[in-house]
Amino acid sequence: MKCLSKNLLNKISLFLGITLVLVDWCGHPRALEGEEAHQALFRKAQETYNKAQSLNGDERQLAMLKAAAQFELLVDKYGIENGYLFYNTGNAYYEAGKPGRAILNYRRAERLIPGFRDLQYNLNLVRGEVTGPEEVSDWWDEIVKNLVFWHYMLDFSTRRWITIISFVLIWGFLIAAIFFQSAIIKTGIVLSTLVMVGVGGSFLHSLYQLNAVSAGVTIEEQTTARKGPGFTYETIYQQSLPEGTEFEVIEEQGEWWKIRLVNDDEAWIPAKRAETI
Repeated sequence: MKCLSKNLLNKISLFLGITLVLVDWCGHPRALEGEEAHQALFRKAQETYNKAQSLNGDERQLAMLKAAAQFELLVDKYGIENGYLFYNTGNAYYEAGKPGRAILNYRRAERLIPGFRDLQYNLNLVRGEVTGPEEVSDWWDEIVKNLVFWHYMLDFSTRRWITIISFVLIWGFLIAAIFFQSAIIKTGIVLSTLVMVGVGGSFLHSLYQLNAVSAGVTIEEQTTARKGPGFTYETIYQQSLPEGTEFEVIEEQGEWWKIRLVNDDEAWIPAKRAETI
């Protein structure tokens, strides 16, 4: 199996500090008593991952799965949602030979830290190993990425703070303009407004993606895509969807999801064979 980014261990070591800052910032009601538990669980997960690096075969896979489960416990038990945590979880799953869950966690991380280059490298690496439907790419996609480059360079938290600061600056300059007539103040108003519109729009887009768009990834080795919500409906493709196939959920009916694939085809799959981001 291919090696992941060389900066993995450095990024894992950074996670704990980032997580604790976020816990304090959010005013977690049990921050003091929970901090030690977070530290202990993270240390255990990191130790498991480091130990797995020296193993081979089935032992390595089982150890990586254990590390991934320990990382996930920080999310499930303590409600910590951190881009670097999802990134670490994705790395563990990839090393364990689980591309579906790797992509799932990389995509979760991408919404919070879209500008993290190691994340994009690893995500593209795993995607390259999944032979599912090919993505439809419009000619203007690259143009848009170049025009709004900050959206792909700055993480979610940074864009949020820039939006807040620029908003405060606009009102500060407006108040100052009441008492002083200055070209500097007028320039400040214009620049702050441009920053708030540009970065603020990027932040709101990510906020919408986080809370409104229901995207998902198949997590089983083979998932049959059907024309309707049931096993009696005909299949759409001769081959099943491979593990790691990405999609958008457009409808739910019982235990079935109607999904839109990256090639714009629509199909139904059992919900238990996939997870949402």
